[in-house]
Amino acid sequence: EIFSPVNMKKTPLDLQPTKTVNIVKSLGSNPKVDIILQATGEHAWAVGRGWENAAKKLGVFNRTFAPRANWGDPDVNFDDGLENYLKSGNSDILFLTGLDWHSQVLHKNHRWRELFQKCNF
Repeated sequence: EIFSPVNMKKTPLDLQPTKTVNIVKSLGSNPKVDIILQATGEHAWAVGRGWENAAKKLGVFNRTFAPRANWGDPDVNFDDGLENYLKSGNSDILFLTGLDWHSQVLHKNHRWRELFQKCNF
């Protein structure tokens, strides 16, 4: 469900969906979901492993990637197999967590952007 602050009444509990998108229905009953965790640091608010656990309980989990990088590095120092997977893997949904600030090495790096754009899924 997609939520909009425009629909807020008095509290966040009153937040109503503006639109419902049923991705699972369009992909069939058991889509394969891959999760890409943030590359720098691990924070409670990212709840990356929580997404992994939820996908497992729903029966849609395929794989989790945990690329690693030092803060400020231009590229990851360990990609956990992500590069090869983007070139030849097969997934229905790639769920990227923490890619706003903590994975700049993946979304600001030209090579990684190109890999994400060219992947077949």
